[in-house]
Amino acid sequence: MANKGNFGHLGGACGSAELIFAIKSMETGCIPPILNLENPLDVDINYVRETVTGANINYALKNS
Repeated sequence: MANKGNFGHLGGACGSAELIFAIKSMETGCIPPILNLENPLDVDINYVRETVTGANINYALKNS
């Protein structure tokens, strides 16, 4: 999941926001879509274009 499109760049707070976003997604089983994704690259990546509910999320990767 990519959350920068949901709330922009938060500077020093982006790591905390990403962590909260990931934990809440794991708790609720809800994967929000990537906002403002109009022309995805033509590569074999599973983009989330609509909200996914009821997902069984056991782990998450955070990059910051």
